Amino acid sequence: MDQSHNCGLSCLEQYNGFAPLVLRIILGIVFLTAAYNKIFVYGAQGFAAGLSAFMPLPLFFAWLVIIVEAVGGLFLLLGLWVRWVSVPLIVTMIVAVGTHIAGEGFASSFAALLALGCALALFILGAGKWSLERAAFGKEC
Repeated sequence: MDQSHNCGLSCLEQYNGFAPLVLRIILGIVFLTAAYNKIFVYGAQGFAAGLSAFMPLPLFFAWLVIIVEAVGGLFLLLGLWVRWVSVPLIVTMIVAVGTHIAGEGFASSFAALLALGCALALFILGAGKWSLERAAFGKEC
């Protein structure tokens, strides 16, 4: 019997390098969309109003979150400084999980938990083989 079609899941190991690429593209789009919505759909003032129950200086923190999500999302898509940019995204998602749980309960935090997990994975994995980071610097920063 021909063994080339009977490799089980081990034959997928040759594609391990795609995992960071897939995570970066999906999470980058998610964060860019979130930043876009906070600016153009809800407005920074509307987003800040939601934050006012949980933190001081809600407009300042609203813009900080918008900038972190927009810049972080763009850098993830490009594959630049992925480990560095993951850190503020992780902090942002930890706060988001906490505010969702405090405000609406655990079930409302699922999207933020998923984004947190993906950002943590990218912090561990780095940008991966198919990134501008690797192309420009020959290594992951």
